[in-house]
Amino acid sequence: MDRDASAISLLEFEPPVISGLLPSTEIAERDGFVNATVVGDDFGPNAAAVDSVWIGGIMCGSVTHLSTSQLKCGDLPANVFPSRDVVVRMRGSAITIDGRNYVESVGGESMLRVPAAPVVVGAQPAVIPAVGANVTLFGPNLDDALDWVKVGDAFCNPMVPDTEFSVTCGVPAGAGVDLRVYVRSALGRVTVSALGLVSFAPPRIDQVTVSPLPVYSGQGVNYSAVLTGEHFGPSSLSNFSITVGGQLCKPTLGGARSDFGVECSGLQAPWTSNDVTVSVNGQESTAFGAFVY
Repeated sequence: MDRDASAISLLEFEPPVISGLLPSTEIAERDGFVNATVVGDDFGPNAAAVDSVWIGGIMCGSVTHLSTSQLKCGDLPANVFPSRDVVVRMRGSAITIDGRNYVESVGGESMLRVPAAPVVVGAQPAVIPAVGANVTLFGPNLDDALDWVKVGDAFCNPMVPDTEFSVTCGVPAGAGVDLRVYVRSALGRVTVSALGLVSFAPPRIDQVTVSPLPVYSGQGVNYSAVLTGEHFGPSSLSNFSITVGGQLCKPTLGGARSDFGVECSGLQAPWTSNDVTVSVNGQESTAFGAFVY
């Protein structure tokens, strides 16, 4: 008897046959698959007969022997699968010539169906106020369950699916231009828009009032400025600056600052101009001849 025949004759089980996977589509939580059951035949009399179960190239962390025709896969440690095949390996009583002590199943090729990832290709409106706004995002496969949506670095909540090709969410207050949109599916895939789709409106200066501050002994005259307008961004934004008459004007500690106005101080005459510039996260607006000096 040759070596091949001798090794095969010592095996206890026939190769199992795989005929289905329930569900056939990835249905995942953050930690892996949910209730994935392999359907087929010749899965042995009990769990001791099963060496391992593989779905999409990933080994199931736990296997429950439901019957000779069903095996339940649990604790699958990944959401991104390197293949689409389903494999069951049964234990054998001998080491085969290739060094393996299991019998591998037949069938199961390309049985795992992977839904297309959601992609965002457009946004409406494309320009939003600094206080934030609802934005409708457009693209394919947005009807699938989404874990989260981010515009730039900010989470966009709540998410309300509109159609297969759109979802609406609330962008919080912020600043910035040409922000990309990130989408994470319930399967753990993160996709990003190819282009920046959302911008916050640049600051707009409507009025500037420059006033002298009280004079203390030994000090010169300092001035403060109050600016009103719109899109100055949230008070928490640190990338914010004001220039009045060529001088940096620091936002007043404890002073009023909102999306519609800000107070700053630390100014001293003479001025080099009567222009005022506000910069919010890289977006600038200048009011020329904004005050009298």
